[in-house]
Amino acid sequence: ITDLRDDFIGGATNGDGGSRGAGPGGWGSVTLQSQTYVSTIHGLGVFYGGANGPQLHAATQNHRLAGITSGLSANDGFRFGAAPWYAVGLLAYGNEGDGIELNSGVFDLRQVTCHGNQGCGIHRSGSWLGRITDSIVRENIAGEFCGFQAIVNNLYYSTTTDPDALATPNGNANVDFDPGWIDPGAGSYFIVETSGCVNAGDPASPPDPDGTRADMGARPYNGCLPRVFCEQTPVGPCAPTMVVEGFGSVSSPDPLWLRLEDAPTQSFAIFFYGFGQPNQTSTIFGDRCVAGPHTRTPPVPSGGNPTLGPCQGTFEFDFNAYARSGGNPSIVAGANVIGHFWYRDGGAPSGARFSAAVEIPVCP
Repeated sequence: ITDLRDDFIGGATNGDGGSRGAGPGGWGSVTLQSQTYVSTIHGLGVFYGGANGPQLHAATQNHRLAGITSGLSANDGFRFGAAPWYAVGLLAYGNEGDGIELNSGVFDLRQVTCHGNQGCGIHRSGSWLGRITDSIVRENIAGEFCGFQAIVNNLYYSTTTDPDALATPNGNANVDFDPGWIDPGAGSYFIVETSGCVNAGDPASPPDPDGTRADMGARPYNGCLPRVFCEQTPVGPCAPTMVVEGFGSVSSPDPLWLRLEDAPTQSFAIFFYGFGQPNQTSTIFGDRCVAGPHTRTPPVPSGGNPTLGPCQGTFEFDFNAYARSGGNPSIVAGANVIGHFWYRDGGAPSGARFSAAVEIPVCP
């Protein structure tokens, strides 16, 4: 959810010719009100709001919040007026107010990141009680922690520059070091593999999605992330692009989307894959980087409108759903899957082509 003038997300939807005029306060707020049932919000991003209050306001309880980003608002990034069921993976950056304001409730915050907010990183403005663990709170203008009698009694296994938080008579394991974000200036707060935050969270915390000890911060390093390689030389009118969203898992309910965009219109493809390590071989269909034995999924259509051109199709395949369905019992945690889309292309001399390859480390 963002300002209509934000061309970074969704393009120039307001028809202003690509001018990026978005700024804090471009819209209001998301407020979570009273309800009798439990709501789960996962993976939401909210930007350039806060015109009339905190950009995301949990005014009541019965909410489960995970993996949410609130950035670049004219007010607080998050405000809690009651206890959610849990709050994990919150990222607050570049807000003109506090990153997270804790007004009331008894609940814990885990794996949060607060950086570059003009207010406090985390502000206890009321009667909130709880623990903050596995978190990164650094470089906030008005201070890292405000309103706490003694932050060392609330903060554990986290990195910050706050001197009171680093005074740890009870062995809180707080530290002060550079978290090693990928590109915070562009809003990318994932940590790199060599970061000291990797596997440095509370040993008692739930493991990260890749099955390892919890990392510090809202966007942990994930050793299960796929990589795209073995790019192909275009043949014919289309130059398809492989796009990957998610990570490989045999138990996660989240998808791992493999998409081949700008593909031939009204065509068909299979996902052609094997196990082990890459093995590049030249074929009439392009470079095949999949070692045998090979497996083929059922075909998927590309769709697209032929009147708009020959390259309007998109092949889309949810690898995790396929793995959970039992489509191949060899897809288990610890397997390394390598595959291509193998698609029909009337513009290719062979009538078909391989896409770029994707390597998928399969996690629990």
